[in-house]
Amino acid sequence: MLKKLAKTSTALLVIQISNALIPLTLYPYFSRQLDSADFAAIILGLTLLAVANLITDFGFNLSATLAISRTKILEQRRKIYGAVILSKFLLAVFCGLLVILYSKVFTENNHETQKFLALLTPTIIAVSIQPTWILHGLNRLAAYAASNLLFRFTLIFAILSGHTISDNLTNFAIKLFFANLMIAIFGWWIAASIRETPSKFDAETIKTTIKNSLPFFFSRSAVSAYTSGTTLFIGSTFPGAQLALYATAEQLYKIGQLLVGTLSQAIYVNSGMDGTRFFIKKISIATGVIAVIGVFLSYVYGGLILSALYGPNFSQGDKVLLIFSITFLVTSISTLYGYPFFAAIGRIDIANKSVMIGGLIQLTLLFAIWQTGEHLITTVAATITVTELAVLTYRLYFANQTKNQCLSN
Repeated sequence: MLKKLAKTSTALLVIQISNALIPLTLYPYFSRQLDSADFAAIILGLTLLAVANLITDFGFNLSATLAISRTKILEQRRKIYGAVILSKFLLAVFCGLLVILYSKVFTENNHETQKFLALLTPTIIAVSIQPTWILHGLNRLAAYAASNLLFRFTLIFAILSGHTISDNLTNFAIKLFFANLMIAIFGWWIAASIRETPSKFDAETIKTTIKNSLPFFFSRSAVSAYTSGTTLFIGSTFPGAQLALYATAEQLYKIGQLLVGTLSQAIYVNSGMDGTRFFIKKISIATGVIAVIGVFLSYVYGGLILSALYGPNFSQGDKVLLIFSITFLVTSISTLYGYPFFAAIGRIDIANKSVMIGGLIQLTLLFAIWQTGEHLITTVAATITVTELAVLTYRLYFANQTKNQCLSN
């Protein structure tokens, strides 16, 4: 099990790192080269891309990946492939229209930002047709992961080697699209080389595919309330400078989430293997220890870290970074005791319910902040900690309940 998990986790980690490279490497560059309005526009645009990706994914990265990994008949896999690709494409077009509408409503006085957000629509479509999920289900991620890394680095080099920054927003949107389009094309080529191509599907196939994905979509939508949704809330209601402070601190938190989330996804796909629960317990202890170290470093060196990465003005975000490091201590355990643990005991419904409860709590807290007019990003960051604590408590309670049931049986 460990060997298979290591191979899958490594490939997934490379893909996740590739996705994170854009903000990780370009935020420090843009924070120094752009004014606060343009930098905030880029943060807002990437946040909208993340929300769009969640909608277009529709839970397929979990349900369809699992279906592909367990389907041995090629023709049936091709039908699932076709149903998912068409669904994701239509959802991407819908999301593109929503992004354009959002830009008209919330950025009505900034035509440059409106243009930039509208130009992100092709990128949403390009990301939606990337066949990561099917290659994951087939354990054929290695070459695809390498291509992700290559095209992301190419994009970063193209931006950093530019001689002017006056039209960075437009250039960034166009280059981001072409990078994601090339990743999609290469992924399709890999799938086709092993005879995995989409085919016509019947009504039953798409009905089953959507039905199996729906619970994951609802749960991931709930999660977005205390991830991308919260950033979007700040971008829509707070000044651009506050969004920049929040997002730069959050970016470091996302690095930890990326590592734990990648491992969690790899365990989930192999959740039927023996020893999964014991393995999760050991890994959660290790990640918890690492998270405690992160809290200490944020408390002592938080301002220095942010200043070194993004510039001296961003040292003001040290309190936000500390709050996020505490939140990561919670999520490092909660993530592993989510889908991987409950999939191993056949109770995915518990994991789904936990994040839905978390989403409801977060929306309630954000609504309270909006009503009171509280414009402190530390308060917003603290709401995520509260929400994640509630999710962890719920999961550990039911994990203990199922353990007691197993012992009594």
